[in-house]
Amino acid sequence: PPDMVLMDVDMPVMDGLEASEHLRALQRIGTLPPFPIVASTAGDSDSRRDACRHAGMDGYLSKPMDMQALADELHRVLPARPSAEL
Repeated sequence: PPDMVLMDVDMPVMDGLEASEHLRALQRIGTLPPFPIVASTAGDSDSRRDACRHAGMDGYLSKPMDMQALADELHRVLPARPSAEL
């Protein structure tokens, strides 16, 4: 499983809200272990944030994405881990 999913909200065929709801359903029945899902979207509004939260997403980033905002969100949703040895 992934450590985290950065989910584009506006995808063709299945949007990120539906995809997140599907992933969370699989987690509820034990098919997938839990992992954070962070929305990535150009539509920055309170209603969009609420829809992402309702779909089970753990965080929200608006586009164009600021690299510091991405780093801050990654640190917020991912548990602290020791640095990998090279």
